Amino acid sequence: MKYLFVLPFLLFSFSSLAQKGSHTFSASYGTGKGEIKMVLGISDSDGGNYKGKSVNTIGLNYFGGITNHLFIETGLIWLQHQSTKTTYNIPTTATMPMTKTLTDVSFHMVTIPLKLRVEFAKYFFVSGGIMRDFPVNSITKNTLHPNAFGIGIGGGLQYLHHNKFGVFIYPQANIHEFFDRGIMEANISFGLAYRIPRR
Repeated sequence: MKYLFVLPFLLFSFSSLAQKGSHTFSASYGTGKGEIKMVLGISDSDGGNYKGKSVNTIGLNYFGGITNHLFIETGLIWLQHQSTKTTYNIPTTATMPMTKTLTDVSFHMVTIPLKLRVEFAKYFFVSGGIMRDFPVNSITKNTLHPNAFGIGIGGGLQYLHHNKFGVFIYPQANIHEFFDRGIMEANISFGLAYRIPRR
């Protein structure tokens, strides 16, 4: 999997930038809802319409501290999007009614974020940036753009005990496959974090 080779390079690069800052590692689970939309009005080429049902994520993230309050974020996030596809069957004769077929589909992708995160007022943070999306299963590869980027923004609450061990809650909104057919999803992530303080 090619994204496994990208992540070590990003971690090395960001840890170099954060030589004098703190290093934070986190693990999270997120749940929410998403929709598949036509970004910039591009038509649906396969004749199907999608209705989003649920989004689930599992993430491992690294935050490299540039200053006491500014961090660069990267990591590895697995995303599953459950959706129902409606396909309309055009009748071959005027006397036949139009019918539709409902199919449950599941999109899987791995996302590597590249975001800036700002912490303030001790317990609050906001973050935003771009993501590199890698489709995983066959339906995702066949339906979504193979060289996809996304954008995301969010903000949340965190508590770090003695500025080391912590918990957080992170509502966020993301668009994957930007400039093409896209998954627009919002989720709330819950996680655990461990911070190595500034040297």
